[in-house]
Amino acid sequence: MNNARGYAVGEVTGITPAAAGRTDIRFADGDPLAINQSGAANGNIKYLIPGGNPVATRIWAVTYFIEIPAAASGQPPRLMRQVNGQTPQPVADNIIGLQVTYDVCDGTNGPNCSAIPNPLLPPFSPARSIK
Repeated sequence: MNNARGYAVGEVTGITPAAAGRTDIRFADGDPLAINQSGAANGNIKYLIPGGNPVATRIWAVTYFIEIPAAASGQPPRLMRQVNGQTPQPVADNIIGLQVTYDVCDGTNGPNCSAIPNPLLPPFSPARSIK
């Protein structure tokens, strides 16, 4: 969400129909991803409210991790994918070796970053990729 006071990310913890065609959306602490931090001095949904009507945008929190089953199960490790606070789903079984690389260049920072196009900045193109 964002408004004149800044930006914040929150996880919806409840939705209730309200009067006059409105819908109340709750961002309570204790959410599954521990994103909602109402006690923080700023940078949270509560901080944005006095700044006027915040604009909400949906984001996806996608996490990948290696699940290593208990030794007694005889199961090999597998790559898991979790979207938002949902139940993780297997992506690949029998993981023996996995190497992950990433680039933290954002198009403006770091050595020679200004010469590297950032696929997350306009113009958006599905043909562009992060290397």
